Amino acid sequence: MACCHLPSTSMAVGAGAVEFVLCHAEVQIAFVEEKKIGEILKTFPNATKFLKTIVSFGKVNPEHKEKVEENGLSIYSWEEFLQLVGLSLPNQIVDGINALLQVNSVM
Repeated sequence: MACCHLPSTSMAVGAGAVEFVLCHAEVQIAFVEEKKIGEILKTFPNATKFLKTIVSFGKVNPEHKEKVEENGLSIYSWEEFLQLVGLSLPNQIVDGINALLQVNSVM
């Protein structure tokens, strides 16, 4: 299973480049910044061949959720994702992920 974090810099090159990465790496789970979910949606339906789940590091608005679900994928906010996997991840790992996200959001 391929998993990918798509930072802002990769989004700057356009939806075509993002689609290329998602499809050629056969990414099934993409972690994206909240403000860049729209860029991922521009790659639909082509990128949905492998992509099954999007996790936002922030929130998910209802319009994005609807479009993702119309294409047969799942989308989670960061809080929803942590609740989903929280039962199987030790608290130390969840705390580490949260700390890392806080550091990256300052940069």
